[in-house]
Amino acid sequence: MSRRCQALASSLVLAGLLAVAGCENNSVPMPDAGKDYYPLEAGTYRIYNVTDSTYRQHILQPVERYQIRESIAATDAFTDAAGNKAYRVVRSRRIPAVSMNWEADSVYVLTGTSQTVSLVRNNRRTVELIFPVREGRTWNMHAFTSSGGDTITNQNRVFRNLGQSFSLTTATTGVPAVTKVYPETVTVDDTGDEHTANDACYLRTYRQIFAKGVGPVLRYRRNFSYAPPTTGTCERSTGRVFFGTSRHEALVEYGR
Repeated sequence: MSRRCQALASSLVLAGLLAVAGCENNSVPMPDAGKDYYPLEAGTYRIYNVTDSTYRQHILQPVERYQIRESIAATDAFTDAAGNKAYRVVRSRRIPAVSMNWEADSVYVLTGTSQTVSLVRNNRRTVELIFPVREGRTWNMHAFTSSGGDTITNQNRVFRNLGQSFSLTTATTGVPAVTKVYPETVTVDDTGDEHTANDACYLRTYRQIFAKGVGPVLRYRRNFSYAPPTTGTCERSTGRVFFGTSRHEALVEYGR
């Protein structure tokens, strides 16, 4: 075989190898970053059953129950100053036992990037999720605020129970209780900022559960004090809350 033919054959072999390599790379699926745990889209809504409980001097006050709707209108998607896609979320409130009419409650903004979903409420930004979603991964929810501090050492949110199914039972006034099973979820716990505590005197926690393809399905906040000022001793071992509040938000409906 002449040198010219040999060179041509070598070139064809090399081209074939590159083509195969290209096909192989294209067929390898990209790792799942977990963005489906908080889908952001204009023209969507979520409705939550909310239960507010308050304790005063060891006595549970009348429990307040109502619904919150979080909606993103078709016209409420925009590009923020950093060039990221953002969404204006309108929160409305109603008490089904009293009226089925929604009344405006508040507004916040969700921003999604390739690395985070952040929430701005009352001019304060918190990082709700980071990507990729990984079991045990931690981050600083205040990374974009002046109080965020060192984003390496101030790790105050964590992913737990990644990929686990979650069963949620909800009951609305006049409607039978319904149990919904979400096959893939991830739990986000606040673990170590000024709003969390877990000792003999105080319990302050915030937990969110996100379902794949749905978003947040449960939010649960507790702020309990077990320390009556008259005694100066902590009574958590008795299970009696001296003063405190809790809020439980459970998803009952979502869609477009």
